[in-house]
Amino acid sequence: MKDTQIVELFWERDERAITETQLKYGKLCLQLAKNITGDLQDAEEVVNDAYLGVWEKIPPEKPQCLKSFLCRIARNKSIDRVKYYNADKRKRELQVSLDEIEDILSGSDTPEKVFDRKETALLISDYLRSIKPDKRGMFIQRYWYYRSVADIASNFGVTENKVKTTLYRVRKELKQYLESREVIL
Repeated sequence: MKDTQIVELFWERDERAITETQLKYGKLCLQLAKNITGDLQDAEEVVNDAYLGVWEKIPPEKPQCLKSFLCRIARNKSIDRVKYYNADKRKRELQVSLDEIEDILSGSDTPEKVFDRKETALLISDYLRSIKPDKRGMFIQRYWYYRSVADIASNFGVTENKVKTTLYRVRKELKQYLESREVIL
């Protein structure tokens, strides 16, 4: 079933929307949640919460891309789950990958930074569009989908060292790019 049809089912409040979403994107969401939470049971609960989140958000929202919309919700719920269980005590891949980009992005939650964060997100997107697809793919897999370096290396058919080096260089270039646009880091 096409995403537009599934979104229409949500708009009609038809429970088949959840079933169709699960059939189409269930494995992707479960893998994403498992990459972040590090636990299959937590991941399954997060994915169910994500389906509920989509149900609650559509309507009024009408996403252009259901996959991205659902993954964003699953990702945020997964991160919330890890925070709830105190990430310091349960050191996971999420914390490792966030530590890697910590010096690039500010974690400040002050209201004054909301606009700046949106602008920064747009700049990061512009930067990622400007680099080679393999570099962009590695970066997105690591910092959006929280895949391990070993998984990324396997997906791209390169060594783990190559992935680590590429990610280091992309982070460094991204930092320079943001600084050149006067983003306060």
